[in-house]
Amino acid sequence: MKLSCKFGTANYYNDDKVEQIIKKCAATPLNDSVAAPLDDIWMGDEGKDYPCLAIFVNGEKACVHYFQSTEISYQSAGHEEDEGSTEFYTGQCVWNAPNYTVIPLPSAIECAKYFLKSQGRPPCIEWNEL
Repeated sequence: MKLSCKFGTANYYNDDKVEQIIKKCAATPLNDSVAAPLDDIWMGDEGKDYPCLAIFVNGEKACVHYFQSTEISYQSAGHEEDEGSTEFYTGQCVWNAPNYTVIPLPSAIECAKYFLKSQGRPPCIEWNEL
């Protein structure tokens, strides 16, 4: 499974290693000019566009996208009553995700572990179809 993040791209096949790299991304400043621990993490099979999993992190918060195909995609569902937004980095710019899409980092890590094994949409969180 290919995983890309601010530390580069590598193949990972172990739950513990995937968890370790996601936690490292969520704890490390984006760069010299952005002190927040932001990153966008992409997972997918080498040589395939779909399915893929995108995990946007900001410290202990995350927003997850599952792309089944070009036509079918999902976004994590947080708590509907949460107002406001959380800042995430999307590879090119900062994106403010509505808080009702934000989940705790440990839940995003569980999604990554499930995707690593099955490449399916993780059932460990609620989803909104996009």
